[in-house]
Amino acid sequence: MLIFSFYSPSSDFHIQGFDPNLIYVVKINGTVPRGIVEIDKTTLKLIAVSTSNPTVHLISSEEDFAVDLDVRIVIDQEGTVPLHIQVWNPRKNVKYSVVFGSSPNNYVVSEISVNDIVVKRYTVGTYDPMQKYHIRIILDRQKGLLATFIEGKEMPPSAKNMVMLRGGPESPEYRELHSQPIPVEGGKRYMCGGFIKRTFAVGWYKFVVEWLDSNYRKIGFSNGWKPPTNLGSWTKVEFTGEAPANATYAQVILAAGGNATYLFSDIFLSEESRPEYNLLINGDFSKGAEGWQLKGINIQPEESLHILPPYDTKWQSNVTAQEVPSLFLRLPVAFTLSNYAPFGKIASATIENYNLTILSPRWLGRVVLDGNLRLATGILVLAILAFCVGTLLFYLYQHRRKIITYVVSRLQKPIIVDRTRLFITFALLSYLLLNLLLFNVGYHTYDLIGAKIWAYVATTYGIASVYQIPATVTPADSWGGIPYAPSIFPYGPLMAYMMYIAGLVGKLFFAEPNLFTPNNFDLGFALKWLNIVFTIGDAALISLILCRFGLTRTASLHSAAFFLFNPAVIFITSVWGETHTVSIFFILASIWFAEKNSATLAWLSLFMASLTRPQLLIPSLILGIVYLCRFQLRANLSAISWSVISTYVLLSPFVFHLSPSLPIDYLLNIISTQNPSNPEIGAYFYVSLSSLNLWPLVTRFTEKVSGLHRFYVPSTNLVADSITYVELSNILVTLSISVIIFFMLILDKKINYKTDYPIFVVCGLLSLLLFRTGIANHHFILVLPLLFLCKKSLSSLKYYLAITILTITTFTSAYGDLGIGTSQVGYLMPSLWFQNNPLTSFFTKLIQTDWFITIGSAANLSVFFWLSKDAFKAFMKSNFPPDT
Repeated sequence: MLIFSFYSPSSDFHIQGFDPNLIYVVKINGTVPRGIVEIDKTTLKLIAVSTSNPTVHLISSEEDFAVDLDVRIVIDQEGTVPLHIQVWNPRKNVKYSVVFGSSPNNYVVSEISVNDIVVKRYTVGTYDPMQKYHIRIILDRQKGLLATFIEGKEMPPSAKNMVMLRGGPESPEYRELHSQPIPVEGGKRYMCGGFIKRTFAVGWYKFVVEWLDSNYRKIGFSNGWKPPTNLGSWTKVEFTGEAPANATYAQVILAAGGNATYLFSDIFLSEESRPEYNLLINGDFSKGAEGWQLKGINIQPEESLHILPPYDTKWQSNVTAQEVPSLFLRLPVAFTLSNYAPFGKIASATIENYNLTILSPRWLGRVVLDGNLRLATGILVLAILAFCVGTLLFYLYQHRRKIITYVVSRLQKPIIVDRTRLFITFALLSYLLLNLLLFNVGYHTYDLIGAKIWAYVATTYGIASVYQIPATVTPADSWGGIPYAPSIFPYGPLMAYMMYIAGLVGKLFFAEPNLFTPNNFDLGFALKWLNIVFTIGDAALISLILCRFGLTRTASLHSAAFFLFNPAVIFITSVWGETHTVSIFFILASIWFAEKNSATLAWLSLFMASLTRPQLLIPSLILGIVYLCRFQLRANLSAISWSVISTYVLLSPFVFHLSPSLPIDYLLNIISTQNPSNPEIGAYFYVSLSSLNLWPLVTRFTEKVSGLHRFYVPSTNLVADSITYVELSNILVTLSISVIIFFMLILDKKINYKTDYPIFVVCGLLSLLLFRTGIANHHFILVLPLLFLCKKSLSSLKYYLAITILTITTFTSAYGDLGIGTSQVGYLMPSLWFQNNPLTSFFTKLIQTDWFITIGSAANLSVFFWLSKDAFKAFMKSNFPPDT
């Protein structure tokens, strides 16, 4: 399992050991590993058999890091690559490698390659097979240095040479090491011993003294095969034996059993009465193989004893930002291990004692390590929680009779089965069945695989860890095994709770025992069920709010059903796997509570909505202004105070484990990540992620591009003179939001905040989605439930036309984008792959045509301007009625 450590005063984040569920093993067509990879919590083994290339991506991260691990080359047949360590930028295809070569040279080579062409290579040193080497690789972008340190790990306490033996007796490669016969006296007692260490696998070892007569015939022995008890580190082993009466000679025999490898050092044989005098000629192997002989089956004449010096090996290899600038950009860098064996060959390496250190991370969940601050935060959280619980209990006690009366009345009320209830029941059953059938049709690989990683991490390691661990884990399946990016959790803390709930549901109800992994389909199933539950909740709130706005019950239910069965909503929640309907639920709940005149719950829901995803900060801001105008000052102060307190309690797991400043970190992270300044980094921040908004219309003329290229123009490109796309988008969004706030807050003193304000919320959200760079097509789903609330403010024609346009453009762009995004990994969802599915092929081609991009973008902008015009009319009608 992973072990998290916090070491003051550093803010470094540590992960120790392997979690097989968070390590990506590269596969062929997403199913069969490219060789043999064995992973448990402590050890990773790469075994390359004939023409295979087992590869694992341990991490992908935008942060600086240090990796510590112990490696051992187990099999190094000539022509193989026993171990290949890479630190590389997949987007630029620039790699720094440390390669452990094959026998007979066993070189350790450092090399730099660009686009798979080696531009620099040099030999670092020569390694010994089966020996453990500690490797530390540090990537420090701030210092512009990538450093590798390799250090030998074997050092006997005696500081003498070592001999290595591999097992076992059943193998044709089994060898025993015999000392030359040493004269002894029969009847005397002798001591024998030395230092022993088991370095690989588990197996017994042989440490024997054989007694020989004058004709060198065996007449007895002392000691024998022994189990490897406490031999994982250097251990001194001693035993005594009495020479038989007719013994003339003795010889020491050493061997390893099973698949184990043993090191022997400082071997001695002495009279018990004179232990300081070693009878062996070369017991410390200082004279090489003198005095020793290998024996076994099919020993070759050139075969030699494997004698190793005491390891004080220290090698270093450095790469600077001047040599390879692409490795030092704030782009994801992967750490990959692999090996290779040509036809008929085998190569094997073992990796242990893995430790990843993220150096002073800049991710959203910054960790504050001050012990006093964490103690004070814990006390504050407990005090606030006790206060909230006490207040709630006091409230329930005060209103106990009213609550009991209400509950009893509801229980006693007869259930009447009418057409409305039958309609609702039938609609829900149909909706559940439809979505259940769609769950396994397909998914957006990056989004759903990432969500499964978040759910697994939140459930396994704690909610707060979603801001840390996934930032080192790559969903490489999304790109056919290439670790282009990590699964950074980009949402607010409330969505972390949702990931935890989905993971818990998947673990308890869907996954088999001990099979809870992020690669399991059941976890994706649980995530999509979460979407469905909240989508039904959204529909219920739409119906309840419209009733409060004055619509009939039937009309409200029809609107809710239209939302529930909206093809764009169904596709994005049940096929794509996005969680937008989870987030928008809290905005709708806030509006519902506001219509019920519950200021506290309205503000609390609003605070929670703002802590789900960045796109809801704008609607939350506008609704906050509505509530300030709608509720009295005293009610607002009380409601906001309680909302702040309750939100702080909600954030307590994050506040304690990460930082008290998490909400601020969240906001600052949104600003920094969405506004890249470096053009080389900004090249991967596009003006639009297949979203039909303003920017595909602009790039058609400014960049002279067509098709998909209209979306994927870097946001840091200059659009005019010295202004970039991202800077221009910030100006447009700020201006449009300011105009909305100006009309609502500054000029409008008499507006009746009853039915018209949802249109202002829709206009604010649309201004973000249409004018901001980097918006994805599925974000438009956030507008649809709010648009359904504008039925009283719009004419029927505009109302249904706006919903129809947004539904068509969102569904089409999302379906086409999913087809494009998964075109290289169709084996993950064959039923929806464009080569198997004509409908997917149609939408994939449609989203790439210029006429559709232009019409769709223009149509979405038209909806915004219609709604803005009607919002302005509502403002004018409220402030300047006709009779004046």
